[in-house]
Amino acid sequence: MGEDVGPGDKKKVKVELDYGKGDKVRIRGGAFVGSEGEVKAISEPKDPTESPKVTVVVTFWGRPVDVEVDYWEVDKI
Repeated sequence: MGEDVGPGDKKKVKVELDYGKGDKVRIRGGAFVGSEGEVKAISEPKDPTESPKVTVVVTFWGRPVDVEVDYWEVDKI
């Protein structure tokens, strides 16, 4: 009926993002929900089952703070 899927059958899926380094974004999940900032970096995961991480620089109490979130927790402004 179905195919056997073993631990070695992980497929890497390429995620297309509509934002890049330097773009202004809004965080829509986590502790910094609603915060706006600039994309500092986008890191590809080493494990194909994980999602890409995005580092966003937000201003918190007047200071820049690097916040790392999953790619789906960020919307381009």
